[in-house]
Amino acid sequence: MILSTVRLAISARHKPEVLRTLRVLMGHTTARAGCAGFSLLQDLTNPEILTICDWWVTREDLDAHIRSADYRLLLAVIDLSVTPPNISFDNLEHIGGLEVVQAVRAPQCTIQTDNGT
Repeated sequence: MILSTVRLAISARHKPEVLRTLRVLMGHTTARAGCAGFSLLQDLTNPEILTICDWWVTREDLDAHIRSADYRLLLAVIDLSVTPPNISFDNLEHIGGLEVVQAVRAPQCTIQTDNGT
């Protein structure tokens, strides 16, 4: 799984236009083959800061998205950032869910290594 993250700052003047554009982008992106999710987050301490996250099953799926006409919408939004954007693409390895929290918080938690110790 690959996580694409774009963090940017959008002025109050451009925010309505940007949010409309991102709603369109969200619809188009989630319909693409290989898209495993899309989230738009707003920072609670600074409402100008938006974070756009989308998850891709394979690198090829992400590459196809970046080459798409829809990705130009995101590039247009990035151009409106009042600060340099922070863009990252990260490979993710799933190590578990709630069971990890339960195991780590269990009173008698022991972590077993590959060699059984």
